[in-house]
Amino acid sequence: AGDLSVDNVSGLGEKLKISPLMIGLGVGALASVPELLVAIKSVFTGASDIGIGQLVGANIAHVFLILGATAAIAKKGITKGKGLGWKFNTYAMAGTTLLFGGLIGTGALTPPVGVGMCALAAAYLGANFLINKRDAKKLGVDPKAFVHSHGDDDHDHHHDQSVTAQIFNSALSI
Repeated sequence: AGDLSVDNVSGLGEKLKISPLMIGLGVGALASVPELLVAIKSVFTGASDIGIGQLVGANIAHVFLILGATAAIAKKGITKGKGLGWKFNTYAMAGTTLLFGGLIGTGALTPPVGVGMCALAAAYLGANFLINKRDAKKLGVDPKAFVHSHGDDDHDHHHDQSVTAQIFNSALSI
Protein backbone atom coordinates (compact mmCIF):
# COMPACT_ATOMS: atom_id res chain seq x y z
CA ALA A 1 0.00 0.00 0.00
CA GLY A 2 2.86 2.37 0.83
CA ASP A 3 4.58 1.67 -2.48
CA LEU A 4 1.36 2.21 -4.41
CA SER A 5 0.65 5.48 -2.58
CA VAL A 6 4.15 6.89 -3.13
CA ASP A 7 4.11 5.85 -6.81
CA ASN A 8 0.75 7.55 -7.42
CA VAL A 9 1.51 10.70 -5.44
CA SER A 10 4.92 11.18 -7.04
CA GLY A 11 3.50 10.52 -10.53
CA LEU A 12 0.76 13.08 -9.92
CA GLY A 13 3.33 15.53 -8.57
CA GLU A 14 5.48 15.16 -11.69
CA LYS A 15 2.47 15.80 -13.93
CA LEU A 16 1.52 18.88 -11.89
CA LYS A 17 5.18 20.07 -11.80
CA ILE A 18 5.31 19.91 -8.00
CA SER A 19 8.77 19.75 -6.43
CA PRO A 20 9.71 16.25 -5.20
CA LEU A 21 10.71 17.78 -1.87
CA MET A 22 7.23 19.27 -1.47
CA ILE A 23 5.73 15.90 -2.33
CA GLY A 24 7.83 14.30 0.40
CA LEU A 25 6.74 16.90 2.94
CA GLY A 26 3.11 16.42 1.95
CA VAL A 27 3.29 12.63 2.24
CA GLY A 28 4.95 13.02 5.64
CA ALA A 29 2.23 15.41 6.81
CA LEU A 30 -0.49 13.01 5.63
CA ALA A 31 1.00 10.33 7.87
CA SER A 32 -0.30 12.34 10.85
CA VAL A 33 -3.93 12.37 9.69
CA PRO A 34 -4.96 9.23 11.67
CA GLU A 35 -3.56 10.70 14.89
CA LEU A 36 -5.31 13.99 14.17
CA LEU A 37 -8.66 12.28 13.61
CA VAL A 38 -8.37 10.27 16.84
CA ALA A 39 -7.46 13.43 18.77
CA ILE A 40 -10.39 15.39 17.31
CA LYS A 41 -12.87 12.60 18.02
CA SER A 42 -11.56 12.18 21.58
CA VAL A 43 -12.01 15.91 22.26
CA PHE A 44 -15.60 15.86 21.00
CA THR A 45 -16.45 12.80 23.08
CA GLY A 46 -14.97 14.31 26.25
CA ALA A 47 -11.98 11.95 26.39
CA SER A 48 -9.16 14.30 25.39
CA ASP A 49 -6.68 12.26 27.45
CA ILE A 50 -7.01 9.46 24.89
CA GLY A 51 -6.05 11.82 22.07
CA ILE A 52 -3.08 13.20 23.97
CA GLY A 53 -1.88 9.75 25.01
CA GLN A 54 -2.22 8.40 21.49
CA LEU A 55 -0.38 11.42 20.06
CA VAL A 56 2.51 11.16 22.49
CA GLY A 57 2.75 7.37 22.14
CA ALA A 58 2.64 7.45 18.34
CA ASN A 59 5.36 10.09 18.16
CA ILE A 60 7.63 8.29 20.60
CA ALA A 61 7.17 5.08 18.61
CA HIS A 62 7.90 6.89 15.33
CA VAL A 63 11.07 8.50 16.66
CA PHE A 64 12.50 5.29 18.10
CA LEU A 65 11.44 3.11 15.17
CA ILE A 66 12.95 5.42 12.54
CA LEU A 67 16.13 6.18 14.47
CA GLY A 68 16.51 2.56 15.57
CA ALA A 69 16.00 1.11 12.10
CA THR A 70 18.37 3.64 10.54
CA ALA A 71 21.07 3.03 13.15
CA ALA A 72 20.64 -0.75 12.86
CA ILE A 73 21.26 -0.79 9.11
CA ALA A 74 23.97 1.90 8.95
CA LYS A 75 27.41 0.44 8.32
CA LYS A 76 29.10 2.37 11.15
CA GLY A 77 26.08 3.60 13.05
CA ILE A 78 25.02 7.22 13.21
CA THR A 79 27.52 9.36 15.02
CA LYS A 80 26.91 12.88 13.76
CA GLY A 81 24.64 14.50 11.25
CA LYS A 82 25.79 16.70 8.41
CA GLY A 83 24.32 20.02 7.42
CA LEU A 84 21.93 22.29 9.26
CA GLY A 85 18.84 20.06 8.95
CA TRP A 86 19.77 17.65 11.73
CA LYS A 87 20.56 20.49 14.16
CA PHE A 88 17.37 22.38 13.28
CA ASN A 89 15.21 19.29 13.74
CA THR A 90 16.93 18.38 17.01
CA TYR A 91 16.30 21.84 18.45
CA ALA A 92 12.74 21.90 17.09
CA MET A 93 11.97 18.52 18.66
CA ALA A 94 13.49 19.53 22.02
CA GLY A 95 11.64 22.87 22.01
CA THR A 96 8.35 21.26 21.02
CA THR A 97 8.70 18.65 23.76
CA LEU A 98 9.32 21.33 26.39
CA LEU A 99 6.45 23.48 25.10
CA PHE A 100 4.04 20.54 25.03
CA GLY A 101 5.07 19.42 28.52
CA GLY A 102 4.60 22.93 29.86
CA LEU A 103 1.19 23.32 28.24
CA ILE A 104 -0.06 19.96 29.50
CA GLY A 105 1.44 20.51 32.96
CA THR A 106 -0.22 23.88 33.40
CA GLY A 107 -3.49 23.00 31.67
CA ALA A 108 -2.99 25.85 29.20
CA LEU A 109 -3.83 23.92 26.04
CA THR A 110 -6.62 26.24 24.86
CA PRO A 111 -8.06 26.97 21.39
CA PRO A 112 -5.89 30.11 20.86
CA VAL A 113 -2.81 28.14 21.89
CA GLY A 114 -3.87 25.40 19.47
CA VAL A 115 -4.06 27.93 16.62
CA GLY A 116 -0.59 29.15 17.59
CA MET A 117 0.70 25.58 17.55
CA CYS A 118 -0.73 25.05 14.05
CA ALA A 119 1.02 28.25 12.94
CA LEU A 120 4.28 26.99 14.47
CA ALA A 121 3.83 23.68 12.60
CA ALA A 122 3.43 25.56 9.30
CA ALA A 123 6.50 27.68 10.07
CA TYR A 124 8.44 24.53 10.95
CA LEU A 125 7.51 22.85 7.65
CA GLY A 126 8.53 25.94 5.68
CA ALA A 127 11.85 26.31 7.49
CA ASN A 128 12.53 22.57 7.26
CA PHE A 129 11.85 22.67 3.52
CA LEU A 130 14.33 25.51 2.97
CA ILE A 131 17.03 24.12 5.25
CA ASN A 132 16.89 20.60 3.82
CA LYS A 133 16.88 21.91 0.25
CA ARG A 134 20.01 23.94 1.06
CA ASP A 135 21.63 20.95 2.81
CA ALA A 136 20.95 18.68 -0.17
CA LYS A 137 22.60 21.18 -2.49
CA LYS A 138 25.58 21.73 -0.17
CA LEU A 139 26.11 17.99 0.39
CA GLY A 140 25.69 17.18 -3.30
CA VAL A 141 22.65 14.98 -2.74
CA ASP A 142 19.69 15.01 -5.11
CA PRO A 143 16.54 15.49 -2.97
CA LYS A 144 14.54 13.57 -5.60
CA ALA A 145 16.42 10.39 -4.68
CA PHE A 146 14.82 10.42 -1.23
CA VAL A 147 11.27 10.98 -2.47
CA HIS A 148 10.93 8.66 -5.44
CA SER A 149 13.62 6.81 -7.35
CA HIS A 150 13.00 4.99 -10.61
CA GLY A 151 16.62 4.35 -11.46
CA ASP A 152 15.88 5.46 -15.02
CA ASP A 153 13.60 7.86 -16.88
CA ASP A 154 10.92 5.29 -17.75
CA HIS A 155 7.93 6.09 -15.56
CA ASP A 156 5.73 3.35 -17.03
CA HIS A 157 7.62 0.37 -15.67
CA HIS A 158 6.70 -1.79 -12.70
CA HIS A 159 8.74 -1.34 -9.53
CA ASP A 160 10.53 -4.44 -8.40
CA GLN A 161 11.58 -2.92 -5.08
CA SER A 162 9.33 -1.78 -2.30
CA VAL A 163 9.65 1.77 -0.97
CA THR A 164 11.09 0.35 2.24
CA ALA A 165 13.79 -1.50 0.32
CA GLN A 166 14.60 1.68 -1.63
CA ILE A 167 14.93 3.67 1.59
CA PHE A 168 17.14 1.02 3.20
CA ASN A 169 19.33 0.87 0.07
CA SER A 170 19.62 4.67 0.08
CA ALA A 171 20.56 4.65 3.77
CA LEU A 172 23.18 1.97 3.23
CA SER A 173 24.82 3.96 0.47
CA ILE A 174 25.16 7.15 2.58
